[in-house]
Amino acid sequence: LTLVLADGATVRSFAIADLLDGPPYTPTSTLEVGQGGHGNVFSSKTKRVALSTRAGLDIIDILCPKSMEAETSCVFGERVTVPWDVDGRSGGQNARPRLLNDGRTAMGAIGVTPLDPLAWPDTDQDVHVVDMKTRTAQRFDLGNGVAARFASSNRFAVFSLVHPDGDRLRLLDVRSSSASYLEFIGDAPLTAMTNGPVAG
Repeated sequence: LTLVLADGATVRSFAIADLLDGPPYTPTSTLEVGQGGHGNVFSSKTKRVALSTRAGLDIIDILCPKSMEAETSCVFGERVTVPWDVDGRSGGQNARPRLLNDGRTAMGAIGVTPLDPLAWPDTDQDVHVVDMKTRTAQRFDLGNGVAARFASSNRFAVFSLVHPDGDRLRLLDVRSSSASYLEFIGDAPLTAMTNGPVAG
């Protein structure tokens, strides 16, 4: 068992057995990562951990020994940064990446906010999708307004958008075998929140 600790611009790995024995707590490996860390994903399917940084999603190989003894620990391998700026869309950071049910796709919303905070309805929201196996990304339009954390299932990723013209729920197909993979296939109006945000 291994603990991966992200601390600022550094990640460290620790053998759980060593931690349970008490101090000193000596990392089994240390790696520098990008600044502005916020949110992470671990994919056992690809044996990689991903950290959201200002520059992009830092994807790190996790190398584990063949021995399953408690004293052994996994260590860090290669780090590759997958940028947020792809497909002609730029700005922002996916600060809340989540792993989809396929075990290899990291996804989240990126909001590019206007300089004027009163113009929050004009915040441009995108969906950023990373294949942690190939370390490639896609980015496409979600809509305008405020996008909260999304939910996911085997079939859908579900995003909500808050906007003065009306709140809505958007369903994104996340079945890789589907003909409509990564396309929005549903859009439903939501009842406005009580005392929710308004224009201006």
